[in-house]
Amino acid sequence: MTLEMSQSEIEEFACPVTFTKMRGKPRRLGRG
Repeated sequence: MTLEMSQSEIEEFACPVTFTKMRGKPRRLGRG
């Protein structure tokens, strides 16, 4: 995973992905 993103992109991308992997459901994605 590339870390050349800005902090906001990291939080918008990494956080939802992390939650998706941990919870198994995209809670913060909001895409269903």
